[in-house]
Amino acid sequence: LNERKDFLGIENVKSPCHPSQTEDCGDIYSYKFWDLYHPTTHAHHVAFTSAIQSIHEKEERKKQHLRRVIGQYANTSLRKRQQK
Repeated sequence: LNERKDFLGIENVKSPCHPSQTEDCGDIYSYKFWDLYHPTTHAHHVAFTSAIQSIHEKEERKKQHLRRVIGQYANTSLRKRQQK
């Protein structure tokens, strides 16, 4: 999140939005942390979306690899049958 903070609209990645009960930060979407320990809803959403996208991309790479392996096996098997 820190590297892409400008793109994501997160202006403050170090200070919490609500460091105490009396302080108010205004726009919570521009903060990474709600308090000293918890990310804001916006930061959670960005992290969740990134994780899901990463899982999806990994699964797509697995499928592509499997298709290549099956294709190579089918080509090899076909060549062997044609040689007989």
